[in-house]
Amino acid sequence: MANFFLDVLLWSLISKGSHKLRFWHYARHHLISMSLGFITPNNIGEYGGKMRQFKAPLAKLKGFFLAFHFRTVKTVARNLLGLFATFLLFYTTESFLKKWHLYLFFFLVLTHFLFYWYIENFLPFITNISIQGKNYFQSFLRIRISAIDKIKWISLSAVKFIIYTSQLSILLLSIGSSDAHFFIVWLYVAFYYSLASYMPTILVFDPIVKGAVGILLLKQLHLSDWAIFTSVTLVWTANVALPALIGSFLWAGRKRHH
Repeated sequence: MANFFLDVLLWSLISKGSHKLRFWHYARHHLISMSLGFITPNNIGEYGGKMRQFKAPLAKLKGFFLAFHFRTVKTVARNLLGLFATFLLFYTTESFLKKWHLYLFFFLVLTHFLFYWYIENFLPFITNISIQGKNYFQSFLRIRISAIDKIKWISLSAVKFIIYTSQLSILLLSIGSSDAHFFIVWLYVAFYYSLASYMPTILVFDPIVKGAVGILLLKQLHLSDWAIFTSVTLVWTANVALPALIGSFLWAGRKRHH
């Protein structure tokens, strides 16, 4: 519940400058967008769901950009924390990580962060694109996001990621009956989720794909494959599958109403 609330709060903060709604409306649009992203590669359907929050054609295009920003800031926060966890694992534990792993991951995270921080600088390249002689992207040039907002959104996303990884860490320790220290488990989980974010997949297959990756990475904690797969699946079900299911009912009800 906390993760969902923070997700909706983040989306409302990012999009409210263009379209002010009540919190429930942001929640409804977010749930529907999750249901649409559930069955599409790399959650692409989520963009279409969030664009429906905006009415005018130009506003929908801006909504697409804001949805992209929403997903990017969460990835940036996740990977910054994952990088922090990776450094601690490398320098404080007997992990399987090599120095080149550290340097490669640092390069990926830094590149992603710089892209997010200077994303407005790339907009002029997009605005030069025309479709059937019409330039629909000129409105992008008016989009400016302050550094304070970006820091605020990264911080909110970081809190959400800490809650998410803590849920999995608690389940791993409970189901796996491990005597490992919670913070060490959390470091591995943060590293695992940040690394898994670079894997292309479809949300509906997440438990299988990322469960298999989790078994490979989290076996360092001497946990059983069953405990890892079960824990990953339960966290995914509570935070992804259940909201997407609710969103599908909302979407179906909206279609019947129209």
